[in-house]
Amino acid sequence: MSRITALEFEALAKEKVPFAGQMGITVRELGDGTATLKLPFRDDFLRPGGTISGPVMMGLADLAMYAAVLSRIGLVEHTLTVTLNITFLRPPQPADVIAQAKLFKAGKRQRATSFERFMREEMPGIDLRVYATMDEAYLDLQAGRVDAIMADVVAASDGFLKKPGGEGFEMRGPEYTGVKWFGYGAGVGVRKEDAYIADAFSKAIHQMREDGTYQEISNKWFGFDVYGG
Repeated sequence: MSRITALEFEALAKEKVPFAGQMGITVRELGDGTATLKLPFRDDFLRPGGTISGPVMMGLADLAMYAAVLSRIGLVEHTLTVTLNITFLRPPQPADVIAQAKLFKAGKRQRATSFERFMREEMPGIDLRVYATMDEAYLDLQAGRVDAIMADVVAASDGFLKKPGGEGFEMRGPEYTGVKWFGYGAGVGVRKEDAYIADAFSKAIHQMREDGTYQEISNKWFGFDVYGG
């Protein structure tokens, strides 16, 4: 199931990708990582020989792939094309062109965050904006284009609050936790047969928390309790 509707994508495309509106491209269908777009025929799309020109088809192909990616990750408008290769197997006739795109793999920089999924389900009424990187979110926060951001406590502290430009901001609100959205937190991985190592780590952390060493380290390096709930 697509994470965006055809109307949402068409509205985004017309606002952020003006050529899509100028060319009259419409969405016929969106699925989970798939998209089918239609380019209505126009005489000015033709090249010598009476076929649809290459740049027009490449633009349609790029937009179709954009739709397929967003159908998987949601409205992350800053998603970009890095490389686009196309092979023209036969000349298209002067008629409407249909583009079908399928996403085979979403890389690490092409996925929605746990924060987005959490907020869409738990806070459906908010005006949510999704960013490709936290640096982009920090810039919009500084410029007043958004009222607040949701971020990892350690990442926001070291990546924004402690850096120039972050002086006038602070963390507010409750600390959200929960396995459903954010997993079990950070940990140390050991082999199953080395359970004694995991036990040793657990014992050491428990002792450090009991004698105050953990809190001392946390305050020195982070300024807040990194252990969390």
